[in-house]
Amino acid sequence: MPEFPFRWEFTAYASLFAVALLMRLYDLGSRAVHHDESLHGLFSHNFANGDGYVHNPLMHGPFLFHSTAASFFLFGSSDFTLRLVEALFGSILIFVPLLLRPRLGNVGALLVAGMLAFSPTLLYFSRFARNDIFMAVWTLALVGVVWRYMDEKQTKWLYAAAVLMALGFATKESQFIVVALIGLGLLALSWKEIGEWIWGQRGLDEFGSAGVLVIAFGAMTLPMLGAFSGIFQDSLGITLAAKEGTPGLATGEADGVGVIVAIVLTLVLLAISMAVMLKWNLKIGLVVMAVFWLITFLLFTTLGTNLIGISSGVWQSLGYWVGQQEVRRGSQPWFYYFIVVSVYDFLPWTIAIVAGIFYSLRGIQHYFWMLIPIFLAAVALAATLAGSTGLGGLLFAGVPIVFTLIPLSMAETSEQKFTRFLAFWAAGTFVAYTLAGEKMPWLTVNIALPLILLAGKALGDVFTSIEWRKALGNGGWLLYGGVPIFLVVAWRAIFFETGGKGAIDLIELWALLAIIGFSLFGMWNLTKRIGRAPAWTISLTVVVALMFGLTVRAGWIATYVNSDVPNEMLIYTQTSPDVHRLAREIETAGALTGEDYAISLTVDGSDGFTWPWAWYLRDYTNAAYPSYDTSGKLEAVPDSSIVVVNARNASVVRDALDDPSFTEGRRFSFRQWFPEDYRKVTANEFFSTVIDRSRWDGAIDFFFFRELATPIGGVDSFVYFRDDIPLNVPE
Repeated sequence: MPEFPFRWEFTAYASLFAVALLMRLYDLGSRAVHHDESLHGLFSHNFANGDGYVHNPLMHGPFLFHSTAASFFLFGSSDFTLRLVEALFGSILIFVPLLLRPRLGNVGALLVAGMLAFSPTLLYFSRFARNDIFMAVWTLALVGVVWRYMDEKQTKWLYAAAVLMALGFATKESQFIVVALIGLGLLALSWKEIGEWIWGQRGLDEFGSAGVLVIAFGAMTLPMLGAFSGIFQDSLGITLAAKEGTPGLATGEADGVGVIVAIVLTLVLLAISMAVMLKWNLKIGLVVMAVFWLITFLLFTTLGTNLIGISSGVWQSLGYWVGQQEVRRGSQPWFYYFIVVSVYDFLPWTIAIVAGIFYSLRGIQHYFWMLIPIFLAAVALAATLAGSTGLGGLLFAGVPIVFTLIPLSMAETSEQKFTRFLAFWAAGTFVAYTLAGEKMPWLTVNIALPLILLAGKALGDVFTSIEWRKALGNGGWLLYGGVPIFLVVAWRAIFFETGGKGAIDLIELWALLAIIGFSLFGMWNLTKRIGRAPAWTISLTVVVALMFGLTVRAGWIATYVNSDVPNEMLIYTQTSPDVHRLAREIETAGALTGEDYAISLTVDGSDGFTWPWAWYLRDYTNAAYPSYDTSGKLEAVPDSSIVVVNARNASVVRDALDDPSFTEGRRFSFRQWFPEDYRKVTANEFFSTVIDRSRWDGAIDFFFFRELATPIGGVDSFVYFRDDIPLNVPE
């Protein structure tokens, strides 16, 4: 495989990192703070100011709060520093593919880094105060460490895996999905020796690298799985993981006899994992477990200041999601990620589908090819049944996993093992999040990551497979102009509609068809001259370049144009820009009155309207958040200089605030959301739309221009100012 000179590669990564960092830091604090961001920000702010922190699985793991509090401690709390750590992690992510450079090749690794830098999904959520971009770094690094250990068998990679495993669990519960998928892939690679161990024909100390990783992953994860027993709690008649809304109990919490069962079960699982790990290798096993549990303990207990945090971390982290799985937040349809990924990460998505099929079947025994008709029939059946029966979901989950996992278990060469693992990881991740009860746009980060890795590997293999100088010298360069012309004309022909001009329409149609014909004839002749593979490869580079341009455009629009206006599916539900502006206006009012942060404020906290105001008003000492009730009237005028009221409660306070001492209430948009018309689409309608050209107009208008058939939804508030606040300063 051709190699870049080191100075070129170094320059490429340095330039890519600089661009990625600039994109992530530019105007970072201008977007209105999302509801979730405000929760993360306020608790981190309190933590940085010495109020401590207590782990709550509602807001996922403690790593975000420790890192954000550190940002606030060093640089002060602001909308910019709230997102600073995520922006830095999103930039550092560019370097993580270097761990897999021996496997990806330097071209493949650089292509992966480029797609990570410009992915619209990863870019947007690198500028968002949530845990997901952290998980992207830990997950990609964990995959890199796994394969470095597989190749080099050096103990340092096991220790690195222990660090990453602990950080993953301390960041977000999606780590369980990550470990399950990577572990399942490793099981497929080591099933023979594990089977021999079960039958007593092999000792643990005789395992190969994949088997060792299975032992290590299993030992670290097993004690964290106890809360999964909560799915049987109704049958057992005890509370192991309280369901959401259980009076007096936090979601996922054990109660009564369940507490004793939880403690005993966790200790038993810990003893089993320690016994297996130490039996494999006493010294290395002890260090791996010590590293994992030390990091886990320190983060969940807030550096030892909240000892109960270890129980909430080990038990309630998974217990919370067991307890609220039926809630199915978001209530998105089964095809939700098909839409989101195809709108934003269509470049790696398209290439990964082709690459996954190719890598899974390349070099496979002939009899496996006979299963392809069964595969296609299963996909068709799953598509027919999806969304209507449990069988459809089961088939949807089983088909892609089985048809990537079986080839992985049959892999013989090192290259087959790696490429088939990537195919399984991408397919398994997509299936896992599609079947999960909660579907949210930020979870697309987890789906995009393996797609990018698989696509980068495939493109690297293709681009380094030909002699470029020879191919271009023989006229291959003509394809750089011919392919775009062909694509534009073909697009126009596909969507050609008569304009009622008779002969002119006919001439235009024939002209389009003639250009297509001449283009195909020219490319056919050029293919004979330079060879089929070079011709296809050069054409692919053109297509990829065009798709990359559209990717950059999609990322730019979502991140900088519609950053807090939900014309984008990535944004989902978002605080309105009006709130951001009003927060600055309140700050100005405090300065004009001379009260600054002591100015009195009342914010109607009903329907969760306390957030994000609690973040914006974190430094104000006289801010109150009563919850006004639409069942009655507010008799007394709030003793505040500024009053913010939920629009649905306007009638409650209107009479009280209809007072000459207050300005007339000004309506403003509080929260907005993407119109989810697609929820009503059935499985048959979804697939009919895909194959029926007459139904493409709406999808195309949204893809290119973000034109919506239905206006974005929203809920409003009113703001009232004391009449004596000199907001309009005389000249």
